[in-house]
Amino acid sequence: MIFRRLFNLMAWLGLLVGVGLLLRLGMVWQERAQIRPEGLLTSAKNGDLALVRKILSASEGNQVDIRDSAGHTALMWAARYRHVDTARTLLEAGADPNARSTAGETPLSQAALGGDVAMIRLLLEHHADQGLGDALFWSAAQGELNVLAQLLDQGVSPNRPSALGATPLMGAAEFGQADTVRLLLRRKADVNARDRAGRTALSIAATNGRTQVVRILLKSGASPAIRDQHGMTAIHRARERRHWEVVRLLNTGDSG
Repeated sequence: MIFRRLFNLMAWLGLLVGVGLLLRLGMVWQERAQIRPEGLLTSAKNGDLALVRKILSASEGNQVDIRDSAGHTALMWAARYRHVDTARTLLEAGADPNARSTAGETPLSQAALGGDVAMIRLLLEHHADQGLGDALFWSAAQGELNVLAQLLDQGVSPNRPSALGATPLMGAAEFGQADTVRLLLRRKADVNARDRAGRTALSIAATNGRTQVVRILLKSGASPAIRDQHGMTAIHRARERRHWEVVRLLNTGDSG
């Protein structure tokens, strides 16, 4: 009886030791999983600077530009979510400021989507030049005047097209960003530039019923007579969408 009790006690103690060992092994496994190179993408997206540094120091070789299934790098995620310190650490570790995702996104275009002037400045300081057209387009489309001004002040042309061939003025016109349209026109944006489909900023504004933008563009010399690849003018597009006030403006040339 005594021996059986001792045996059961020893078995119970052994079970505790075994459980403790498994827990410890689980913690070690979780920690190692966190510092695997793939964890760099998540930690950069979350702005976990301490973990980013830990992963970089633990990685064998330079894996700072490891990519996810869509081709995004850690720097792209840091840029998109405005984690400037994380982005700086990645750049100092050798991250490529001109990397492109499968869809053509770059750190600069992601920074423009995030509306972060400090991030734009940081990337430009590290010689980022890919995706400038996309960065311009999206900052204009979203009305991010500070970001747009930062890019233009760096000498980027206000007529630089995006990867899809659209100018910043077209982006601003599409989304009705009147103040952005004014800024771009002051910076000598081509009011009658055409995209790959032959559309102008005026045609795009008319299609989307952006009455105020149409008025500004007409005042700045936009031509309502230009036809796109389908033979349609801005007036045709406005009629097609039943934007009657825009039609009136285009017919009368009234720019206010």
